[in-house]
Amino acid sequence: WKSTDSCLPVNVPYLQNFEIAPDPFLPICTSKENFGTGNGWVLYFDPSNPGFDNQTLATYSNTNPANAWLYTRGINLIGGTSYNLAFRYGKSGTLASYNEKMNVFYGKAPTADSMANLIVDYPSINNYNSANSSTDFTPVTSGVYYIGFHAYSNANQSGILVDDIVVSASTTTPVKLISFTGKAEGNANILQWQTATETNNKGFVLQRSANGLQFSNLAFVPAKAADGNSSLTLSYNYTDNYPYANITYYRLQQKDNDGKYSYSNIVAIKGTRNSEVVVNNIFPNPAKDRVQISIQSPTSQSATLWLTDLSGKVVLKQKATLQKGNNNTWVNIASLSSGVYMLRVVCSNGCVSAVEKVVVGGE
Repeated sequence: WKSTDSCLPVNVPYLQNFEIAPDPFLPICTSKENFGTGNGWVLYFDPSNPGFDNQTLATYSNTNPANAWLYTRGINLIGGTSYNLAFRYGKSGTLASYNEKMNVFYGKAPTADSMANLIVDYPSINNYNSANSSTDFTPVTSGVYYIGFHAYSNANQSGILVDDIVVSASTTTPVKLISFTGKAEGNANILQWQTATETNNKGFVLQRSANGLQFSNLAFVPAKAADGNSSLTLSYNYTDNYPYANITYYRLQQKDNDGKYSYSNIVAIKGTRNSEVVVNNIFPNPAKDRVQISIQSPTSQSATLWLTDLSGKVVLKQKATLQKGNNNTWVNIASLSSGVYMLRVVCSNGCVSAVEKVVVGGE
């Protein structure tokens, strides 16, 4: 799927990857409800968690029980068709006494009352390392559905981690991908991946992105399997000699000989060159009609200003042309409701500013 500003329902395959979120609270187009006195779902980063070395999603019970919901964006599903929900999960605390609880439902609206169909239940999550979940489900009628992740851990536990949510048609996988990884070597990025089996595989389109939102094709790597079929482990690699200055995001589009395709996980590689943009000032703040954003840029480049509400929904996106040094850009916020919004600047070469708060509704 491709991310859209409007957050309209999407078709499968659906991927929610949390490394691409433009704000610190929730991924794009997701929403949440919290009925308990414990903490609700938030984006989280702790590289010490095995298998969760990038930004992930987490909720915590702490001294109170958890009763928190996280909903995906709407997904178009066909009645009578079998789909597969896959994701990775684990707990954040290492103590054996920590026992987390989570179940996953689907329903016709992103509310707890609408989550009538159970997909999977994990009443005892004890794994600190990342574990894989894969479950098939079949809606009776066609329509727009939402996947709901419900944390219901007891009090005095630690936290639940969830990442790489994928909804896809439940079919035999033409290519079983063992791994897709990358690393920086000097000014180049080395991408490597392995397959366990391949069926009818044409090859892989390696795609690249400066912000993890919009991807473009970088190279096509043909299948090593004879006629696209293999039961042996096959290894692939590609060297990107011209990555973006800050962070470069990569994914694989695996293509079948019949034209069908699927996507891998996203790999983010931090560049060796310092090319950060900095938001120096937002004035006035609070504001009612428009604000002036002061942006310090290390080079002349294009950029995009992303404004999201606290649920993670993109409410405004504006292009900007930055010159080296300080830049002042006006943003019209007259159409926005009163409240707190989060601003981030993403430049064309991959650099990203820190998140800044914008308050709408002041004098």
